[in-house]
Amino acid sequence: MELVKSGTIEMLSRRSVAIKDYSVENGDEDEERCDESDRTSLKIDLSMAEQFYYEVISSFEQEEKICVFQKSLEDLSSRMAAAEAIQSGWQNPNDANEATELLEQLQKFGERLVPIQRNIEDANDQASVFASSSVIVSHALLAKLEDLNTRWKVLQVAVDERYKLLSGFGKDGSTPGSQAFLASSVEAPWERALTPAKVPYYINHQLETTHWDHPKMIELMSSLADLNEVRFSAYRTAMKLRTVQKRLCLDMLSLSTALEQFDSHGLRAQNDKLIDIPDMVTVLTSLYEVIAADNPAQVSVPLCIDLAINWLLNVYDSQRTGQIRVLSFKVGLVLLCKGHLEEKYRYLFRLIADPNRLVDQRKLGLLLHDCIQVPRQLGEVAAFGGSNIEPSVRSCFEKAGKDKNEIEAVHFLSWLQQEPQSMVWLPVLHRLSAAETAKHQAKCNICKEYPIIGFRYRCLKCFNFDMCQNCFFSGRKAKNHKLTHPMQEYCTATTSGEDVRDFTRALRNKFKSKRYFKKHPRVGYLPVQTVLEGDALESPAPSPQHSSLSQDMHSRLEMYASRLAEVELSRTRSNSTPDSDDEHQLIAHYCQSLNGGDNINVPRSPVQVMAAIDAEQREELEAMIRELEEENATLQAEYERLRSKQTPGSTPEDGHSTRQPDCDMIAEAKLLRQHKGRLEARMQLLEDHNRQLEAQLQRLRQLLDEPNASSPSKTGTLQTRSVTASQLATDSPAKMNGHYHDSPGDLGKAVGELVTVMTEDTSKTNGQRAPPPAFK
Repeated sequence: MELVKSGTIEMLSRRSVAIKDYSVENGDEDEERCDESDRTSLKIDLSMAEQFYYEVISSFEQEEKICVFQKSLEDLSSRMAAAEAIQSGWQNPNDANEATELLEQLQKFGERLVPIQRNIEDANDQASVFASSSVIVSHALLAKLEDLNTRWKVLQVAVDERYKLLSGFGKDGSTPGSQAFLASSVEAPWERALTPAKVPYYINHQLETTHWDHPKMIELMSSLADLNEVRFSAYRTAMKLRTVQKRLCLDMLSLSTALEQFDSHGLRAQNDKLIDIPDMVTVLTSLYEVIAADNPAQVSVPLCIDLAINWLLNVYDSQRTGQIRVLSFKVGLVLLCKGHLEEKYRYLFRLIADPNRLVDQRKLGLLLHDCIQVPRQLGEVAAFGGSNIEPSVRSCFEKAGKDKNEIEAVHFLSWLQQEPQSMVWLPVLHRLSAAETAKHQAKCNICKEYPIIGFRYRCLKCFNFDMCQNCFFSGRKAKNHKLTHPMQEYCTATTSGEDVRDFTRALRNKFKSKRYFKKHPRVGYLPVQTVLEGDALESPAPSPQHSSLSQDMHSRLEMYASRLAEVELSRTRSNSTPDSDDEHQLIAHYCQSLNGGDNINVPRSPVQVMAAIDAEQREELEAMIRELEEENATLQAEYERLRSKQTPGSTPEDGHSTRQPDCDMIAEAKLLRQHKGRLEARMQLLEDHNRQLEAQLQRLRQLLDEPNASSPSKTGTLQTRSVTASQLATDSPAKMNGHYHDSPGDLGKAVGELVTVMTEDTSKTNGQRAPPPAFK
């Protein structure tokens, strides 16, 4: 084959060169002896010869690729046969010690299977390339590839079943499915216990109470309340997540290690299946053993495993059913592990992509739903568009163009690189991590800290003005610096080129007016419209096989609450009634009344809850309107009284004596008219807000009345970023009555308490609502 190929190429090369040489050397003579048609014919022959030459070369290259493809399939088949031979020799263990040894052997066997999986994926990709390039591949090769795929799937299932069998014996010879070695994660007076579904809970023998949360998790979540002083939601959420990440020691887990362990435990291509607590413990044990090997003094394996399970259950299984989707398990760990942001994005896309590397709306919705559960657990979901993921899905699919039902990885990455509102907290988390040890040779112009540690914020309007992250997060201002000024965020020390660039930008901004910055605001993320949206995509339940009416109702109430929060923020930006009680307080107050008073009049259905909230909302708005009308009437009376002070008998001879009172009266009347205009504008805003609330409530009632209409489905750079504090502030909790609300989590917690009260009668049928009682 090679001899024929080389001979043909050499012959064609000599022929092409000879034709070219003949054309060059005898050009003048041909022009004398040949007519125009002969020259044209010669050129055509030359062109055809060259075309034939390149076609033959291309044909040989394709043939060579097919030969390489055939050899790779043969090599893959032999390696698969060796793995199948090992699998056929498996025997069941006789005791726990033997099971432990066999489990270690199985893990090594799983590591040997990883290259086979990659080779199969490469072979499938090569076959797709052949098909798209119209390269003819023999039926024998295609049949062989299909056979290899089938054998691989069978081997995967066998490894998965083998793993479950061996891991069931436990590490200490205990009964199958036990987690006895995790008992050391707590100290007296605490005790770790398990429900029949193998879900851990914790008993305090001193107080005789039970808790779903580990005592260290309780302390961790309490400590996060201190971060509510951070004014901007994206940074506040990122700082909370960074605290959780460090406490779970996931900042030491590399992305590559996590993926290797997922594959070695048979979790590849299992994303639609469920994983139970014992399997999660086994996977997490292997992960934390790798971390502990590199950081033995910083990692307590039992404690970290318990906290990681606690966090994952809080995020994805609040009902404590004992199972979550494998997709949720992977996403929850990957989001908090150590790795490059773009690599995480690519892996998340691969988790939901089909064999053709495409993703439909449903799959993207599942992924975004699992991602948004993280800020939801921290009580921050309202600032990122709420729990309704349909607007985010639509925003992402706009990258692929109109009427597209599927997107590619390039569209997904392009969308995420714009930092969409629902996912902006993740890149901020990575920048926060990168900036923790950064030391900037600059002094904060507000608190005078030098050098600046962490984020450095340089004003692009004020010359030589820098802020540390503490001053920026708290919204502090200097004499000439304002929140509306554009800022440049730095995670690492600046270079001389960046200093020059920022100086020129500050110089340009000096000549721009306030009107320019108002007309060209910098939001800091890709906004996603969520207020008064259309029908939402089906939000998945914690698992495809565990759905309940209470969860559906909870998600709808949370959607309503997040929309109310957005409306309130927009009203605050319009300078309207900052001292009035907002929707958050109404819902929180209503939930407190449910928990504090007698339960005779407690509403038991979402419709009754919405009616009560609607009534209180109307009363508040009507009271505010009446107050404004009374104030307007008072001002009108004062205006008439001032006019009546002018006596009818005054004459022009009074001259100078009456001129000054007239001027004062005109000025007073002007002020009154202006104030009246402001009052009327406020009344108009309140009426518009009332109509908007009525539309939202009507929409919510329609959703609640639909039977099973939305049942769960079955199935920038890290160095610098431009930000503007005044735009980031719109994501913060609204400042009411001179102080901030306790946290955006108050609303989520209040709604959660509301749902708990409403559904307590169905707790036995809809899953566990409270830890099992340990004392009678």
